[in-house]
Amino acid sequence: MEPYGSHGGGRLDLATRRRFLKLTGAATVASMMAIQHSRASAPGNSDHCPAHGSYCTYISAITVHFTSTSAPPAVAGFTQSGRIFHGTITYTSTYCKTGKVTDRSFPVHSGGYLEPGSAVTPGNDTTCPGGTFNGTPQSGPPVDGFPVGTPGTGRGKIEIHGPPISTGCIVFDNAADFGTFAPEMRCNNYSNCVHSPPNPVPVTVTYASSITPVGNAPNRPGGN
Repeated sequence: MEPYGSHGGGRLDLATRRRFLKLTGAATVASMMAIQHSRASAPGNSDHCPAHGSYCTYISAITVHFTSTSAPPAVAGFTQSGRIFHGTITYTSTYCKTGKVTDRSFPVHSGGYLEPGSAVTPGNDTTCPGGTFNGTPQSGPPVDGFPVGTPGTGRGKIEIHGPPISTGCIVFDNAADFGTFAPEMRCNNYSNCVHSPPNPVPVTVTYASSITPVGNAPNRPGGN
């Protein structure tokens, strides 16, 4: 019987096997790296939002519609003024990995209290102006919320934020609902997402005709 390895048909001797494993092992690693690079470069398989580190769910449009009012209760540190307006925020979000679009709706309110230094005469409504505005994804002072620019209304410092008090901001009734909205809104900062989320985000605010706000600021009253 011929010893293994003496001809081409037998097992490799130890030194040859080591050289073979060294070469094929390096080739395997190189192949895996090439495959992973291919996956990272292939459309549909990559992380769509590198700044986010993964896939994001971003917001493409926000609408707010107010349908009822209530009298503001006394709250320490705040001056009551006008009515609290109650309604619904509805926004369209897109999951960038699959393109799935989802509409979400949550209860919100606005107004009922005066911002210090407000241009609104006490007693008037202080709710957010009606119109179509721009909401910025960045959180901004003085609260952990998202500024809404309302140029031409005579009002400012309006944000979308969590509960409880509104001096003209659009305020979620429930903290958990704002906790769902906020991360999606922040995803609009990721300009290198392959879908290019809008920044700023369009925000449209409307009122039922039966509850038109009353105030002494241009184009309906708002935050200050």
